[in-house]
Amino acid sequence: MRVGVIGIGYIGVHHLRNFRRLNDEGYVELVSAADVDTSKKSIVEKYGAKYYSDYREMLDKESLDIVSIAVPTRLHRDVAIEAIRRQVNILIEKPISYSLKEANEIRDESKKYNVKVMVGHIERFNPAVLRLKEIIDKGELGEVISLSSRRLGGPRIVDCGVILDLAIHDVDVMLYLTGKKIKQIYSSALTRLPEVTNEDYAVITMLLDDDVIGRVEVSRITPVKIRELDIAGTRSYARINYLDQTVRFIESFLKAGRASWKDFREFVSKFRPEERTLEIEREEPLYLELKSFVESVSLNKPIISSIDESIYTMKVLWAAIESYKENKVISL
Repeated sequence: MRVGVIGIGYIGVHHLRNFRRLNDEGYVELVSAADVDTSKKSIVEKYGAKYYSDYREMLDKESLDIVSIAVPTRLHRDVAIEAIRRQVNILIEKPISYSLKEANEIRDESKKYNVKVMVGHIERFNPAVLRLKEIIDKGELGEVISLSSRRLGGPRIVDCGVILDLAIHDVDVMLYLTGKKIKQIYSSALTRLPEVTNEDYAVITMLLDDDVIGRVEVSRITPVKIRELDIAGTRSYARINYLDQTVRFIESFLKAGRASWKDFREFVSKFRPEERTLEIEREEPLYLELKSFVESVSLNKPIISSIDESIYTMKVLWAAIESYKENKVISL
């Protein structure tokens, strides 16, 4: 599989590095990379790829099978369609677009030209999330009751609020883990940082199918970086830390066959929860994401993070933005 990268910024460099690793492992041939900034030429060549300043020229000359698109989001639509019309399969960084109209255009073109499109919802490939997905699917958590996440701290992006930039990860993970749709959504948001016109703090509450509750808190104001997700089930409770890729598994008092005690002292004395930290083999999520897409193309396997799923997540996010701006519950 001949691969290339378009956009060698903060994220694109990591795509280039991981494709180099996949090249060395025999999965792909890293061919080329493009960026309008000619100072990136040395970075591209460092990883043994050919540099182009014009991505269209690269697409025309290199006969690529796969290309990663890591340009600014406002350029996603145009770059994606240029690649699709040359019948190149694409992995496009999240969000697929700031516009649902443009996202639908990318999807329609991909179907017309019969190419695969994967959207880079990277947390799906975090080993902690992958392990938690196994646990839920096996029924070890029981029936899911609620999900609550905190994604606090991180770089400021002035052309996009925290809902589209940060909450997109947690909403997508909740949909992926539960396999459910969202019925209602309500959000509150604040703008406090200077030079930022979009929200930089938000809390989103969602009612999913089967009356599962989802809560997402995101912030750029927080000085400390936190990435956590808690899930309560009828049998057990789990907490994952995205940063250190750990899963804590705690037995629920519901498993003991009781839902109430006379007082807290009785609860403490009679309920002894089993708590354990699961062993997980750590790995870079982006490496797993790129490898998954390569395999989906080369082996014609289903895409784990499809364009249709990404568009649905975008609809949820825009509903959350509408909710805080209109101060009302939005039904989906």
